[in-house]
Amino acid sequence: MMLWIREPLTAEIRDFLSNNALSSFSYRELGCTKGRNVSGFNTDRYRIQLGTGPETWERAKRAVRDWRMFSIDWARLCWPYKKLVPGTVIAVKAHHFGL
Repeated sequence: MMLWIREPLTAEIRDFLSNNALSSFSYRELGCTKGRNVSGFNTDRYRIQLGTGPETWERAKRAVRDWRMFSIDWARLCWPYKKLVPGTVIAVKAHHFGL
């Protein structure tokens, strides 16, 4: 993670991604996304039914492949044209409220 007072330049983001592409996790508390509770963390799960059937399933898969989870005002994906495949490395620029 990097914190900037100003918005980072494209070259700075590319350098950061390049320097960290093969890094391991920077924290030991792994496993929450596999349903495991990790000591010291609150597990907040929110579920909603999107619909039913194959059409809903295909739309949901397409939304993930198109990085739609980052379609929020305070975050920008660098770079949304990258394919979602194993080994893809991306960066998320997030605006901290008040800064």
